[in-house]
Amino acid sequence: MGSSLPRPGRADDLELTAPGWDRSAAIAAVDALHSQGTPVEAVHVVRTICGQAEYVLQQWHFERAPGESDGMAGEHSRNLAEEFIEAFTDPGDGTVTYVLFTTDESGRLHRAA
Repeated sequence: MGSSLPRPGRADDLELTAPGWDRSAAIAAVDALHSQGTPVEAVHVVRTICGQAEYVLQQWHFERAPGESDGMAGEHSRNLAEEFIEAFTDPGDGTVTYVLFTTDESGRLHRAA
């Protein structure tokens, strides 16, 4: 991919000024993007305080295997993104949200709406 992920840090430094989704909504968004043929390229786990994204706790980035077809890469990305989201210890109190990223034609990461 043409873009690397920023290092974990303050959310305003990473253009994550709005919080992401809770766990169940993030998994539903991964599935929705997959059904549209859009693979999830990255997930940021964001610490959210009083409804504001504060900083990135952890991140995951999809790496396509050499020779992997688009269809296989999409399925692979979906499975790994869901596993990453489900594996993060989430207190379920709204202080942890998940921000999904996709890429454009030039390979630049963009936050999934």
